Amino acid sequence: MRTGSKATSARVAGLCVLVGSLIAGCSWIPDRTLVYREAEVAERMEVPEGMYFSGFQDSFPIPDAENRVPPSTDRFRPPSPPQLAILGRLSEDLDAA
Repeated sequence: MRTGSKATSARVAGLCVLVGSLIAGCSWIPDRTLVYREAEVAERMEVPEGMYFSGFQDSFPIPDAENRVPPSTDRFRPPSPPQLAILGRLSEDLDAA
């Protein structure tokens, strides 16, 4: 075997190990997508009398449930697709003409 072939094989093997470890490494990161559900609601900050706090803003306000639009009783029906226009004639039509 030639030495160049061994070096190429070693590079390919090293690249395979690197790619495999990168792919497997993604599973080592914990999935924290639903951790927000465990959050607790904190009380609003009380500002001492005579002071003004201008930094409060609800980033994600929650709408009132009573003011929501009631769900419709009609079942949703998706619109039908547009009709395709036939631009040519069939061979049967040509024979009949």
